[in-house]
Amino acid sequence: MLGIYNGAVIIYELPYRDHEAAHADFTTQFLSAFANLPRQDRVSYTAAPTCWDSERSSAKQPDTSFVPKCLPKPSPHPSDAQGNPWPTVVCEVARSQSLSHILQKVNSFWLAPNRSEDVIVLKLWSWDNERNTNGRPLRRFTCYKFCRQASLLAGQAQGNFWPVQTLEFGTIDGNNAPYNGCSAPGMRTVTITPACAYQGCTPPYPLSVNVVIDLFDIQQAIFEAQ
Repeated sequence: MLGIYNGAVIIYELPYRDHEAAHADFTTQFLSAFANLPRQDRVSYTAAPTCWDSERSSAKQPDTSFVPKCLPKPSPHPSDAQGNPWPTVVCEVARSQSLSHILQKVNSFWLAPNRSEDVIVLKLWSWDNERNTNGRPLRRFTCYKFCRQASLLAGQAQGNFWPVQTLEFGTIDGNNAPYNGCSAPGMRTVTITPACAYQGCTPPYPLSVNVVIDLFDIQQAIFEAQ
C-alpha cells in the first residue's frame, strides 16, 4: 500500500502472498452478505482507491474498501477530486506495522470526521516457518476492529479511538503458546452492522442483518497461501 504526504510517496508495505490472501478472503466474505440484494442496494467493492484529505496534502490507499451504491455522488465530503464518497468500511492488513502506528493511521486518517465508519485491521505477526508435528503453521494473527459509532457511544474522544474488538485468530498467542480459540469455523467472528456499512444512506437499510466475517476462513486462506 502507499501513502502521499506533502507530495512525497511513501510505500508502507510491499504485497506478500499472506497479505493478499487475507484481504481477498475478507472481501469475498463481505460481498457475499449483499449478494441477494438488488444491485442498487449493494455496496461497491472499491479495492484500493486513493483517498485524499480535504487539504489534498496526504492520501492513502486501503487494502480493500466498500462504498454503498446509495451514497450521493458528488459527495458533500469527497475522498477525491472526482467527488467519490469515502468508503464506509475499510480493511487493512498489517505485517510490519506496530499497534501504535495502526492507531495513529486509523485515527488521523480513516476515522477522521466525515470519513470512514468501520476499519478492520488484520495484523499478521512475523513468522519463521515454524509448524507443529502435523505440519500446521504456528503463527499469530490478531484482528482489531475500530468503529466510530461504538467508540463515541463508549465515550471515547474523536481522534483517540481504540479497537472496540481485539480478536486472536492464529494458532499461537502473544506468548508463543498454542492457541486453539480459532480452530474451527465460527469460533472467532467480527461483525459489521448495516448502520455502519450504509452510513450516510437513508434508513431503513437494504440489509437487515449484520455482516459476519469468519476469521477462521481468513486464517485458512493465509495458511494456504504461505
